[in-house]
Amino acid sequence: MTDLTRTQVIFLLNRSRKNLAGLNLSGLNLTGLDFRGANLRGTNLSGCNLAGCNFYRADLHAADLTCAHLVDSNLDRANLENTIMRDTQLVGAYFGEPDFLTAILADPDQLDIAIA
Repeated sequence: MTDLTRTQVIFLLNRSRKNLAGLNLSGLNLTGLDFRGANLRGTNLSGCNLAGCNFYRADLHAADLTCAHLVDSNLDRANLENTIMRDTQLVGAYFGEPDFLTAILADPDQLDIAIA
């Protein structure tokens, strides 16, 4: 069960500190929100709709993005260290330039990886 509603998340994002660290926001529709510079360390964002969100310079260290929808989101300069991104939808997501992952997501047919 989530800790907050979309309205409460918007309120926190409009505050100067933007501290959402460690909260359970799983399953929320947060489409188009501006998480720029937000502290999301250890936050549970699993199953969230985050399409079109701006995560520029956001701290997503150890956040859970399992099954999240991040289509067309901006992840440029975001801290993604130890972030869980299992079954996350990233089509059109922007990771900055030049970026290996951005190139792959733009044309996944170019990816040729053998998994043993």
